[in-house]
Amino acid sequence: MRRVLFWFALLLVTGALLAWLMEQETGYLLIAIGQTTIEMNLWAALLVLLLVWGVVKALVRVLRSLAFIKRWRARRINTRRQQTARGLIHYMEGRWDKARRDLLRGAGRSDMPLVNYLAAANAASELGNIDEVQTLLLEAEKFAPVDSPAIGLTQAKLLLKAERFEEALAVLERLRDQSPDHSYVLALLVQAYKGLQDWKSLDRLLPQLRQQRILNKRQLIELEQHVYANLLMAEAARAGSGQSEALQNLWRELPSSVRQSPKVVLAYSHYLQAKGESEKAEKLLSSTINRYWDDQLVHRYGLLDHPDVSKPLVVAEAWLRERPNNPVLLLALGRLAQRAQLWGKARDYLESSLAISAAPETYAELARLMAQLGDSERSANYYQQGLIQSAQN
Repeated sequence: MRRVLFWFALLLVTGALLAWLMEQETGYLLIAIGQTTIEMNLWAALLVLLLVWGVVKALVRVLRSLAFIKRWRARRINTRRQQTARGLIHYMEGRWDKARRDLLRGAGRSDMPLVNYLAAANAASELGNIDEVQTLLLEAEKFAPVDSPAIGLTQAKLLLKAERFEEALAVLERLRDQSPDHSYVLALLVQAYKGLQDWKSLDRLLPQLRQQRILNKRQLIELEQHVYANLLMAEAARAGSGQSEALQNLWRELPSSVRQSPKVVLAYSHYLQAKGESEKAEKLLSSTINRYWDDQLVHRYGLLDHPDVSKPLVVAEAWLRERPNNPVLLLALGRLAQRAQLWGKARDYLESSLAISAAPETYAELARLMAQLGDSERSANYYQQGLIQSAQN
């Protein structure tokens, strides 16, 4: 308080002294520039100088404050960028909660807010926050370029991940209408159709997948085999109602490479067996196995109900010379020998299979064989061991 009073008193004294000096001194200032002269009272000139000095000082302060604001804004933008960068790193590392938090914090001043919101939506999906995913996608839509598929692709991908295949398909079909040749849209359509088990639509999509090389050669072959195997099984189910012509036409129309596929052969052999055409099924299976060994086909071969069971038994025994330790082949031989009523041979094959691989179905076959031979105690024991093995698996 004393200091304030001191400065106030000093100001009054100084003001009074200046007023007295201004009364005593009546000098003036003359400035001549070419033909122009400026004349003013000395004290007025001093006052003008003080005013100019004050204005200059104020301008300097304003400019400094503007520079400070600019630096503050730059620091803030840099902070947002760092938050976005941290969020993306967390996302790549699978730290979904931290990724979502930092990406949303950085979205406000981000150079690419669309990326922030899309990545945050993916992180929210990983956390199981489905409602938040939709909210974030709506936010992202505000920053997406016109006709950009980014929002739709992200939405479809997340719906597929949640196994909401029908909703994903609706989004993807809309995107395909906008961009018929978009490779990622087509790749996601494959997932949607597979999820819905819409094999006919997948079949129609195959030519475009092949033409645009959406999948590599191995993936395309596997997809073709998967599609045609399921189409055959679907037609086989309908053929059970007497509609076998469509299935036979489908089989004839298949490319030869697909017709030799183990998956497709397996599906068609089921149909032939169901229609009572065991001899055709045996020929199809044996010729395919001779070209491309496949344990699933061998397993199916052992289940054939052939009118002359000795024929498939001889064929399978020829395979055994090349693969003496194949448990699936030994199981198939055991089954064929049982149907041929070669009980001793059947038992040897089944026990050999069991020694290599303790499969529950092999225990079940041995149990049935022992029951057939009247050994109920061993039959019960094999059934029990099979149940234990099945529970362990």
